[in-house]
Amino acid sequence: MQSKLYSRSIGKGQDYTKLPKVYSFNFINFNLFKNETRFYWSFRIADKEQPEINLTDDLSIHIIEIPKFSTDLVSLQNSFDAWIYLLKEVTHLKGEQMKTLQKKNPKIKKAIDELKFVSQNKKSREYYEAKLKTELDYNTRFVYQLEEARKEGIQEGIQEGKIETAKQLLVFGMKRAQVAKITGLKETDF
Repeated sequence: MQSKLYSRSIGKGQDYTKLPKVYSFNFINFNLFKNETRFYWSFRIADKEQPEINLTDDLSIHIIEIPKFSTDLVSLQNSFDAWIYLLKEVTHLKGEQMKTLQKKNPKIKKAIDELKFVSQNKKSREYYEAKLKTELDYNTRFVYQLEEARKEGIQEGIQEGKIETAKQLLVFGMKRAQVAKITGLKETDF
């Protein structure tokens, strides 16, 4: 599904270099590279024999191994560290820790507010999950409708193309019956 969305970001016949860059961020709760200590990895597609030659700079895959992140709250260096800390410690955070984290990165406040809301009680969680389901259903329906509209547009375009071809064949003196047979149209369509 994602590859279709990506490939549709430009039209047929348009320059493929106009495709947007793609960044894949993968937050994993296990150690993928067991013999390595660093937690953040960034990959690009490069040649095996000459890794200095990239196939493209438009695709990068990032892997964050959360269990390997070992920075404590007072030692967080930047916004990225604060978000990873939140992901790793979310179930263990207390009031003062949350306040400190919000001071280090004010944008985290919204995530913490959502977390508090969802964590309050069973009814709140059910409401939150229903809201997420509604949004997902809406988005799915919207994507489906877009896809159907696209297919319909393609069919209309094909039909118009056949009609134009039929008209051109008539201009060159071909009989209507032959034109209908070649294009698959009814003689009354053109």
